[in-house]
Amino acid sequence: MNKALYYSNHDFNRAGELRESSFDEPVSSCQEEQLVIPVWHNKFFFKKEGDGSFDKIPACVCQQSTQTCFLGLQDGKEIICVDVSGMELSAVVSKLGEVDVCELLEKGSDLPKKQASLLAFARGIVHWNRNHLFCSVCGSETTSIQRGHCRQCRNEDCSRLNFPRVDPAVTVLIEHQPKNGDPLILLNLRKVNEGYRCSLFSGFMEIGENFEDAAIREMKEEVDVDVKNLQYVNSQPWPFPASLMVGLTAVAETRYFKVDNHEITEAGWFSALEIQEMVHNKQLTLPPNTSITGFLIDAWLNKKLVCQAVG
Repeated sequence: MNKALYYSNHDFNRAGELRESSFDEPVSSCQEEQLVIPVWHNKFFFKKEGDGSFDKIPACVCQQSTQTCFLGLQDGKEIICVDVSGMELSAVVSKLGEVDVCELLEKGSDLPKKQASLLAFARGIVHWNRNHLFCSVCGSETTSIQRGHCRQCRNEDCSRLNFPRVDPAVTVLIEHQPKNGDPLILLNLRKVNEGYRCSLFSGFMEIGENFEDAAIREMKEEVDVDVKNLQYVNSQPWPFPASLMVGLTAVAETRYFKVDNHEITEAGWFSALEIQEMVHNKQLTLPPNTSITGFLIDAWLNKKLVCQAVG
């Protein structure tokens, strides 16, 4: 089984069968029955003391919410997220006490995976509802149904149902094995104050493509590299705002590349030892381990460094 990456949902029951139940009131008056998570302009509230986990919100605040979504069940309790973006930040904070207000990405890996996956779900579903207030067919207002998981056009002549969508994208680790020498990977480089930040090459899928087709096209467009032997590695939800990242590895027969000078301005081939040394000397910064890009690079480095140490 593939490793569950950060933001992956693996600890609570989405309980889809409960989305059809009556939801006239945004939250229960009994806090013991629900875990209620506020979202303010894509930001969450985290306790300043203790473990720094996300904070719940009183029911009286939730009743002023413009959007409430049912996320699922955990330990017998309903998990509810509420969009309080229509409220003044100070009004929300006054109900919660000493909290930090920040985006989920700003927390990095400080949160346990269980919390990160739950907040990622909350962020994505609230963002979708906020951006689909009007019907894409006739332009009429929509209303939230299925406890936040569907929006229906209010125009009786249309009544279109809109469901949340995700945008699949591929991210590819390109490897080259020289006839003589260590294996290399091609890194996307961005100059910063000290050295470079690196990443892999990514792109959204287009209609009519599978993952492999999208990877081949994107690698050709971004760095003019012909890749083959594509292999699926893992996937990761990335609700920033609504992506699904699919991680692949691929092989390039030569070291030739040419950046497109649009999305990619600089790139380079590196061995595992070169990357290790550059990171140690603070000349290169790797992607965070909370991203699938960081996961792919770390896995490749660990494998190659072990092989070279044994060899």
